[in-house]
Amino acid sequence: MNHIPYRGGGPALTGLLGGQVQVLFSTLTQMLPHMRDGRVRGLAVTSATRSKLAPELPTMVESGFDAFIMTSITAIVAPPGTPIDIRRRLNEAVAGALASEEVERSLSRMGGEARPASPEELASFLAAEQQRWARIIETTRVSVD
Repeated sequence: MNHIPYRGGGPALTGLLGGQVQVLFSTLTQMLPHMRDGRVRGLAVTSATRSKLAPELPTMVESGFDAFIMTSITAIVAPPGTPIDIRRRLNEAVAGALASEEVERSLSRMGGEARPASPEELASFLAAEQQRWARIIETTRVSVD
């Protein structure tokens, strides 16, 4: 497989839909509408578990790639030193909003899923991801040109 660099998800998707490339790693959010209308066929998701938005798609781990787990997240952050009680109140307000049926429907239409986490869970996740990607970069000798 050859890496073909595109300047973003839009041009990469155009390359796939136009037949210039045969495979694209992209977000489910971007691909789901095209999968639903039959223009592309989903092969797998890179999350640790199957997506409830496309439960028919196996994970990469299920497909035989043991360590291929990669997700995209959106996190709400505050400046360093923000008191924990304020961070918890913000977290509770955001989690409450994400639990509403209207927000869940809206995210689902875009291919997204809400997975609220506590400030501690987010910090732990980010620290673990930083270590994981540092090892991958070091092992594969990835560099920025």
